[in-house]
Amino acid sequence: MSRTVSDTASAKVGIDVSADAVLEVAARLRVEALKKVDDDPTAAMLATRQSFQLQQQYGHDAGELCAACAAVCRVQRRLAAPRAPAAAVDTLCSALDTLDAWAARDGPVAGAEVDFLWRELWGLSRSLCAADQIGAPTLEALRAADRCLERIAAVGLRRPLLIETSSLGDRDNEVRLTAEEILFQQADIAQRSADACITQSNSAPAEMRQRDREAATFFLNRAVRKIKLAGATERDPVLRDIRARIEALEAAPVPAPAAASAAPAAAPA
Repeated sequence: MSRTVSDTASAKVGIDVSADAVLEVAARLRVEALKKVDDDPTAAMLATRQSFQLQQQYGHDAGELCAACAAVCRVQRRLAAPRAPAAAVDTLCSALDTLDAWAARDGPVAGAEVDFLWRELWGLSRSLCAADQIGAPTLEALRAADRCLERIAAVGLRRPLLIETSSLGDRDNEVRLTAEEILFQQADIAQRSADACITQSNSAPAEMRQRDREAATFFLNRAVRKIKLAGATERDPVLRDIRARIEALEAAPVPAPAAASAAPAAAPA
């Protein structure tokens, strides 16, 4: 799980302070913070985030970076409960960015850490799209799930996305996440985002309804693009259904603006 130690491992942070000493403090900070996640999650969030940032700035071990990232995500789950933590998308993507920077500096990063992070994004995207005890996923959650898939797709350009691997090395029993599956998942999220906009429009003031309908049309057009990129033809029934929904939205009358308030009555003489 470890990277080869680079020259930055022995670099000086300040006078008589080595990067290794800072990383030891970061590790202790993380451990202590996780002990009080339930009692004081806000303080735990500050401490784990600081530990993660120190690993990003001075670290050289991909396993420790992932441990620091996972600690932040754990606290974010606690703070967001019962909903899935949309904020964790940024945390996981930031860790992948750091591994990319390390790879550019020192050579390829061990694949186990990259696989850990994209699989975390995959699981998070599914959680963000799932209904919970509060209700259907919010538009914010759906957009965060789409960002997860965008980053996973980027990882997939460089390495196979293996969800499950065979312990015997049998490639026939491997379960892979394909580019087409990601595109179909994104199309589904786009359609659900359109549904959320339409639902919001039904209860919005008249002057806001047109904006919500335009947003719904945008998401439906995005779904069309993703399905076509996945290889679907114009005869695909799902594609035809989405196009019909777009036409219906575009043909709908523009909601009338709210009536101007009446002029104030003249003051008595």
